[in-house]
Amino acid sequence: MLSFPEKPSEKVAVLLLAFNRPSLTDKVLGSIGHYAPPDLYVALDGPRPGRKDDELNGAAITESVSAWEAANPATRVHRLYRKKNLGCGRGVSSAITWFFSQEEMGIVLEDDCLPNLAFFSFCERLLWQYRDAEKIMHIGGSNHLHGGITVDSTYYFSKYPQIWGWASWKRAWEKYRLEMPDLESLFSLPAFRRYYKKEIFLITGRGDLDTWDIQWIYAFLMNDGLSILPRDNFIKNLGFDNNGGTHLQAKPSWYDDTTTEIEVLVPPDSITQNQAADDYVFRTVYNPSALSRIKRKLKKLLFKKG
Repeated sequence: MLSFPEKPSEKVAVLLLAFNRPSLTDKVLGSIGHYAPPDLYVALDGPRPGRKDDELNGAAITESVSAWEAANPATRVHRLYRKKNLGCGRGVSSAITWFFSQEEMGIVLEDDCLPNLAFFSFCERLLWQYRDAEKIMHIGGSNHLHGGITVDSTYYFSKYPQIWGWASWKRAWEKYRLEMPDLESLFSLPAFRRYYKKEIFLITGRGDLDTWDIQWIYAFLMNDGLSILPRDNFIKNLGFDNNGGTHLQAKPSWYDDTTTEIEVLVPPDSITQNQAADDYVFRTVYNPSALSRIKRKLKKLLFKKG
């Protein structure tokens, strides 16, 4: 089992990424308030052209942030409010770059990812613990194992950087590239061939999908990174079931939003990928059987009709 020298651990900054969902943003702000970070960064994308509802929702979010700031005077609040809409790709990635231009490490939350209190403690302690471990680039708050694989430690190392509530370091984010300049090299990597499909990267590279997270996976794999993922789940995703998510619709069958509180961190034996856990997630989440894919398509059709 890994043994660590004593290192300081103190609260870290949090970045909240918001757009047009004030009710969800309020819930996440409430959770952040329980953690009471020293600094809160709020990035709000601008309204889409001709969308008065985006303007109204954005105004409601700015009011909520001001009210939160008044109720949490010990936290310094930093704002990045866009006048024009940049979208999921440029908007989110540039906000994260803004955050890490001012912080060496920190936690990133989107407005539909509701963390429990254990999430903040988990990220905080491991951010400090692995701050000098170049190979480790990401700490995730979500767990998709749900008992399918037994993990004896509190967390494990993975080739999947789960982004439903996560944390990282400036040193890691500096490797991020929105353009993904060398996809052919990515496709040749053993970890890519085992755990990912080409199509989503090709679509993103062509600009047909406006997103930022595929590029984070690109940076992660091109630098042979590892992520830390929890054995237990700390995040409830609020973006399903017609809650305004850009890329999410009905809740998938593999998703369980039950969260767990933990106090003691038991590390793995070594800093190596847990292939059994990653293989399980690949089979159940990213590459389900033909029958599972058919069921998911039927659910989407029923959801659209309902």
